[in-house]
Amino acid sequence: MGITAEIKANEFLNVGLSYISDLADTNSLDFDNNKYSKGIDGLGVNASVKHNKLKLSAEAISALGNFKELDNDRNKPQAWNLELNYAPSKIMDWTVRYAGSKEIEDEPYKQLGISATWHTNKNIHFTVEYLRNNYKRGLVTDEQDNLLDKSKLIAGRMSILF
Repeated sequence: MGITAEIKANEFLNVGLSYISDLADTNSLDFDNNKYSKGIDGLGVNASVKHNKLKLSAEAISALGNFKELDNDRNKPQAWNLELNYAPSKIMDWTVRYAGSKEIEDEPYKQLGISATWHTNKNIHFTVEYLRNNYKRGLVTDEQDNLLDKSKLIAGRMSILF
């Protein structure tokens, strides 16, 4: 169960607060098919400020308790991100992202990225993204079980909206 409250303070500023009764239910945390004896509550906050063609947004979420089934270095997950979006026209926008997490296995503790999106029409969008990830030692391995401390990703996506 979750609940969210958002306030549009004015035409430039939005703020929000959210609560989820069990973080193990979220897809982004992927906790071994939710095999936990007790659900852990989570609390999130978000805000965005928009001015002309720029939009700055921030959000964070944290567990309010510990998952007793997990090791101490990963039993109280947290994540946050900060994004600056620039939309010079209706057909293109750029986003710079700085994000991080704490105590989430296989996720970066710091991430820096940039993306460009072309809105070819109202239903089709193309995005190209570059991400640089830094990982906390011992929390991330590759397909051959080698420990990772950094990675880079270049991705493309086509979105079709109905």
